[in-house]
Amino acid sequence: MSRETRAGSGRDVQQFFATATMIDELEAAIASKDLRRQSQAMRRVTDLFVENDWLSKTEQAALFDDVMTRLLAVIDERVRGEFGAHLAHVPHAPARTLRQLALDNAIEVAGPVLEQADNLAEATLVETAQSRSQGHLLAISRRKHISIAVTDVLVDRGNDEVVRSTAGNAGAQFSDSGVAHLSARAANDPELASRLWSRADLSHEQLLRLVEGASREVIDRLVETDASRAALFRDVVAEAAKRVRDAVRQNSGQYAAAFAVVEELHRAGKLDEPRLRGFAEEKLFDHALVALALKCDLPIATVEQALASKRVDQILVCAKAAELSWETARAILVMLQLGDINVHRDVFARLQPKTAKTALQYYRLRNRASQSTN
Repeated sequence: MSRETRAGSGRDVQQFFATATMIDELEAAIASKDLRRQSQAMRRVTDLFVENDWLSKTEQAALFDDVMTRLLAVIDERVRGEFGAHLAHVPHAPARTLRQLALDNAIEVAGPVLEQADNLAEATLVETAQSRSQGHLLAISRRKHISIAVTDVLVDRGNDEVVRSTAGNAGAQFSDSGVAHLSARAANDPELASRLWSRADLSHEQLLRLVEGASREVIDRLVETDASRAALFRDVVAEAAKRVRDAVRQNSGQYAAAFAVVEELHRAGKLDEPRLRGFAEEKLFDHALVALALKCDLPIATVEQALASKRVDQILVCAKAAELSWETARAILVMLQLGDINVHRDVFARLQPKTAKTALQYYRLRNRASQSTN
């Protein structure tokens, strides 16, 4: 036998006796009920695992796991907390011991393990999140990496502090339903909304859902959140508003009736300027909307956005391109309650029909490009 082999065998024997002695000390600590002795024994076990990574791959690891879980069941909460704080940083710490610490009802014991133990099983995290306190959930929300199975529970059970912490964790992964749930909660929570908006992993569709139901306070907060994404924010807000308008229009019996009336007039060649002006003067928004869209040969959504956003420049372009008079354009502006309407009269007079029709063609091309990318 070589000198190296004999030396290696010697180390193995020494390691075996060292672990056997440590297990005996743990058993004695359980029996003694001496807090100081128990604390010292638990600290020595932690050091043993830190200094000997081979231990996790031996049969002795299972023995330690068994003895430590029995000791955890009888020792004082303060000692358990001290032990958990140390073991949370130990690579390859015994699995059952970690699970018992993570599920401890005392957050002072479970917190460090839930937040910092890298090898804590996902199943244990899910079980803890489903059954323990908001403090336990908050600790989990601060982990370096959180899987979808875990965030689904955090989002479902967590209070405001937990969901904000989870949403702000760059290492957290979310299911589509999890993001939808967060977006719904963020509708009136500016802090949660800004954390979601700042995430780089949300899709365009998910950002839309975030903005669609947002309150004015939340929208204002999002504008301030990230100046570098201001252009993206404007685009998302505009698209979200369009989707809301489309949904309202499609589910509106009043709009459907107006569309049927105006389209029939258009087919019969009776949709003239006096008809359109009459709709505006009678404050029949849906009728006027459909009539102006048909006269301009533009999608209803495009014209609706101009009217709903009170974009005077676009409204005047549509009116001029459709060869409407100032009286009709003015009736539309009055319908929209735009204040002193006559200040726009000179702009309308200077606007050339050719220029307005060129602008309309640009609107059509932009709409087609938008549809092709969706």
